[in-house]
This record gives sequence, structure tokens and C-alpha cells, in this order.
Amino acid sequence: MSSRRSTTGIDVTEEFPHLKNAPVVEAVVEWRGEPGVEMEVEPLLDRLKERFPKYVIQPIHDVEARIAGTDSGVEVAKRSQHTGYRLVSEDGCIVCQLRRNAVAVSRLAPYMGWEGFLREAAAFRDVFIDWLAPRQFSRLGVRSINKIAVSPRKSIEKIVQGAPSPWKSFGLKSSTFFHQDTILWPDSPYGVRLVRAMDVEGESKSKVLFIDIDITLEDSTSLEEADDRMAEMRFLKNRVFFSTVRDAEKQFG
Repeated sequence: MSSRRSTTGIDVTEEFPHLKNAPVVEAVVEWRGEPGVEMEVEPLLDRLKERFPKYVIQPIHDVEARIAGTDSGVEVAKRSQHTGYRLVSEDGCIVCQLRRNAVAVSRLAPYMGWEGFLREAAAFRDVFIDWLAPRQFSRLGVRSINKIAVSPRKSIEKIVQGAPSPWKSFGLKSSTFFHQDTILWPDSPYGVRLVRAMDVEGESKSKVLFIDIDITLEDSTSLEEADDRMAEMRFLKNRVFFSTVRDAEKQFG
């Protein structure tokens, strides 16, 4: 493994191996910002139907419940607020949640690559900007959830680096684990959360390894700077993946 991939510098021109069988089961991008105008629910729905005619569109409601004691007993009050729309593509692979202060887009398996996914996601981002007019973004996010089948004969140490093994000194191996690391990337404004989790799947008892990489920017960012920030976050997502997974090109190329 190249030592360069273990450095902390951000270089968006660096190329990473293209994985034909990438283990990504969900990729997510998010743009968040306070709207400059009020969201008019019904007109927005009509415009979404016109802009995305091949998507199934459903309302998103946030439900708030309050429990209070009264002279007659306990009363439960519920309040439902319409906060946005959920759009799902015909094949079910693209899911967008468009709310008054954020737009998040997911690409489910099969993952077809970053460029194509970002082009599709950018259409929803543009709708958010054009119709809700945020002056800036208050948060950006890039996330990649990977699922890797683990052969019973294969050691987890041969798949990922730094896998937790608290029972090693006892000569024991655990069948499941959950390990989360959260850091602020050096000399940058980006937060990085790396989750590695082993689980047993279904009745087959086969093991699967989940690698969840979540890159966030919590600083305010201008609309014009957002694409450059996203490029850096995508770089960090790749850097973390290829530094965590051993011989990724051989395993998934």
C-alpha cells in the first residue's frame, strides 16, 4: 500500500483505483442551509412533479408528541408538521429528502460511481437553491456505507487495517464487533467518522463487515465554494477507504 495514502494532506488531483465491484451499498451527499424564502408546500409539489416526472413523490411529516398530566389524567398531544418531500426514482436506487433547510440524496446499490451520482444529486441541490434561496450552506456531508462479505476462512485482519481485537491476548476471536472513531482531519475544517462493524447475517450465519465513512463540514460555506468543498470531502472519503481496506483493488477491482 502506498505510503502516500497514509498522509493527511488533501490533494483533489490524486487518483484512486476504480473499483468495478465497489462494496458501496449506500452513498449520501447533503447540503444544508436556512431558506431565504418560505416554502409553499403545494406549489412546490407541483413544481417537483414537473421537474422530476419519473420519481415517486411523498410528503415528509415530522410528528411531535407531548405528554402532560392534568386533573383528569394523562393527556397526549400530537402535532404533525409538513416539512418537505421524499422522492424515489423508478428503480428505487436514488432517494432524495428535500426539506425546508436541507437536501440529502442517497444512491443505493448498485453503486455506479461518484461522477454519475453527483450529477443526479446536483439536480436536487439546484432545486433547493433555486426555490428556497439559501444565502449559504451551514453544513455539507459526504457519506459512504460499504458492506463486505467475510469468508469463514478469512481473517478480518486481512481485509481491514486496525480492526479491534480485545480478545487476542486470550487466544479468542469475537464473531461481532462495533468500533467507531471520530476525528477532526488535521489542518482542515472537516470532521471524519469511521465505523467498522462485524455482524452475523440472517439464518445463514454468514459474516458481513460494514465500513461507514462519514465526512462533514459544519462551517458555513458560500454557494460558490460548495463544489470545491465537496471535492475535498470526496477525496477524504476515498483516502480513508483505501487506507482502511487492505488491497482494495484486488478485492473489488
